[in-house]
Amino acid sequence: MAEYVYIQNYAKRGTLAIANNVFDEIVSIAIEKIKGVKLKKSPEKFLFLLHRPIQCKIENNRLNCDVEVIISSEANVNQVCLAIQEEVAYAISSMTEFIPFSVNVKVMGIE
Repeated sequence: MAEYVYIQNYAKRGTLAIANNVFDEIVSIAIEKIKGVKLKKSPEKFLFLLHRPIQCKIENNRLNCDVEVIISSEANVNQVCLAIQEEVAYAISSMTEFIPFSVNVKVMGIE
């Protein structure tokens, strides 16, 4: 998998590329805006991460985001998952102009 994704450059003043880990950070920032949701944390006893709560992959010119979250017990799960998908979609499309994508939300627990 390539380290960079080339984006359509409408100004035509050069090549525009975004690193793959930028998509993970954009999704993380978008999820922090939603109340009653937090990302599932990885165990901190290892020197390296075996598991990440956000995984964005680009395959066949399509961005696939898998997000693992923990939701508050007072929140409606369906509404929160829909809000996550909408916020992530808006953030990705407005920050990167990368349109074809899917957002899969997996609820790992309720607190």
